[in-house]
Amino acid sequence: MNIQENINVLFEKFEEFIKSQTVVGQEIKVGDVSIIPLASISFGLGAGGDTSSEAKGGGSGICAKATPQALLVVNGSDVNLIPIRKGSSFETLLDSVPALIDKIKEMKPETEETEEK
Repeated sequence: MNIQENINVLFEKFEEFIKSQTVVGQEIKVGDVSIIPLASISFGLGAGGDTSSEAKGGGSGICAKATPQALLVVNGSDVNLIPIRKGSSFETLLDSVPALIDKIKEMKPETEETEEK
C-alpha cells in the first residue's frame, strides 16, 4: 500500500469515528427534561513512506480525543447550557451530578412541583 492509500484509509476510518453523535451525544431523558452532552474533538495525523522506486516501507497513524464540554438541558421552551469546567476529570463530572439534578429540578415549572406533592 502506498502513502496515498495509507492516508485515504486513515481518513475513511476517521470519518467513521467522527459523526454528529460523537460531538452531540445521545439525548438523556429525565422526566420531561432532555439532557444532551456536547463534546469537542481533537486529532492528529502522521504518515510517511519511501519514495524510491523500490518503495519497501511506510506507515501512518492517527489519534483522536473526544472531550466533554457542556450539557444542553432542555425543559419545554427553557434551554440552558451548563459548561463542564476545563481541567475537570470524569470523576469531577460524576461529582457534579447531584448539583445538575438540583438545577434541573429548579427549572421545572411550579405547576409540576405542586402536582408531584
